[in-house]
Amino acid sequence: MISAQKIKSIVLTLAVLSSTAVFSAEDNNLNEYYLGVFMGEKKTPNYSGPLDPRTEISSGGLILLDDIFKDQYLNQQIQDVPFSLHRYWFNEVVEKSTCPDSTLNENMDYIRYLYRLVTMSYLFEGVKLNNKMASQLGGKNICSISFKDVFQGCTPESTDMKKFYERVYGKFVNEIEKSHTPQLSKKDMATFIDEFQGSTSLTSNPTFSRLHDWCIANKKNCRALKIEEIKEALGGFCNDDKKMMKVLCSEKDNFYGLSGISIATDLIKTSNAFNLINQTGMGEECLRRYGKLFQGKESPYASLSKQYPLMYSYLLKNNTTYPQGELFLPGALKEFDMKGLSDFLSALKPPKVEPVVIVRPKPKPKPKPVVVIAPKVEEKAPEVVPVVVAEPEKPHVSEFEHGVLEMKEKNLSSYSLDMDTFRDDFEFTSAMIAELSGPIKKFQTRSALNDMKSYDLLGSAEAPVGLVFLKFLIDTENHQGLYNIVQVLGEKFYVSNDIEKKTTAHYIELKNDASTKNRWTIIMLKK
Repeated sequence: MISAQKIKSIVLTLAVLSSTAVFSAEDNNLNEYYLGVFMGEKKTPNYSGPLDPRTEISSGGLILLDDIFKDQYLNQQIQDVPFSLHRYWFNEVVEKSTCPDSTLNENMDYIRYLYRLVTMSYLFEGVKLNNKMASQLGGKNICSISFKDVFQGCTPESTDMKKFYERVYGKFVNEIEKSHTPQLSKKDMATFIDEFQGSTSLTSNPTFSRLHDWCIANKKNCRALKIEEIKEALGGFCNDDKKMMKVLCSEKDNFYGLSGISIATDLIKTSNAFNLINQTGMGEECLRRYGKLFQGKESPYASLSKQYPLMYSYLLKNNTTYPQGELFLPGALKEFDMKGLSDFLSALKPPKVEPVVIVRPKPKPKPKPVVVIAPKVEEKAPEVVPVVVAEPEKPHVSEFEHGVLEMKEKNLSSYSLDMDTFRDDFEFTSAMIAELSGPIKKFQTRSALNDMKSYDLLGSAEAPVGLVFLKFLIDTENHQGLYNIVQVLGEKFYVSNDIEKKTTAHYIELKNDASTKNRWTIIMLKK
């Protein structure tokens, strides 16, 4: 029998030989391993294990391969099938059942656009506050909010961003650039300084919070900050925010689902733009899956993580109409584009013109000659019946187009439409009324009309109101919607005859008073 001592000696010898073989076969791997080690000395742990004295670097420290082997030993002895099934069930079945790939792919570009849009809108809210504070402190040109200064250099690529860029220009020209903030008086200036110096970094004021962060970063004492230093900081905030807005507008960013900022997702879910993502009822899950899917590709934006909740709280506290920020709506009108005053009525067909049938009476048959033996009688020539051709019916001219012709041919200054004839030219079926009532209900409000007037110049010669929109409101006696149009656009504005697919803009007056017997009447005017 072989003694236990000899067995131990043989096992030890085999272990040494096998270790030598392993090391000689892995010389190249060892060389590569040492080349990848961080520069500088590392404290190595004492080795007393049975297998492998090597280590690997993890999170800047050294870990023995023996320890890794021990931690993963059980999993290596179990077949991979259960783990594959676990991954398949939770990563494929459960994850994709609430938002399938087809649904996500259909909305992916628009989802990313909305995250960019809401971020630009919140950045601009910060720019406005910086502009207001700088103006109050006497710094007129520190933080300009003109369209040129905010968006010059933006090169949008997607269709949605291009439309936003065009629409937001009107918002700036008509509203934002006309705003003015006067400088504070000496008394108010002193009150402002006391208010700021009495605040802390935990303040809910978005601008004060950024100023406190600026003081910490620049090792300043906020309680002794001078006016010029505050203006310098505000100018820096403004430049940084506008630079980021241009990057977002040009779609050159690393923004996806803003996974670390839940408020951005909540803002999208409560906006009108969410309706387009949620058509299948999976919008919320698709937003969640999108954020999770692209979480690893996002760059961290530390300042936004703090500014988002502060700005959201500030807007709610000040009862702002749009918690998504002022610039969100001009970029979230895709639903208006898809079901707009002209587009959503494209399903309506113009009145059919019946084909003109020419009635041609059949000629009478020629009488056959009668042969007689009697004295010859001269045969009468067959009677020729004249063919009566019915005059072709004139194509129907609608009352609106009749008014256009009357104005042109008679050089009239105005022409009042016969509203009974106008009503009979085209009648809305019950199915049409049911289909259009929903979209038109949204567009007839003062808020929607104001937005379309501001962003799309609704009622102008460039963007006339669809005639069928007016006709629908008149025919269904929607007086509130018609009064809203008059209040927002005025009594006189441009319309186009989209019922008959004509795009020419015509200047009209929409009237309802004693002169029209308190009946809504369209009067064509010469401009």
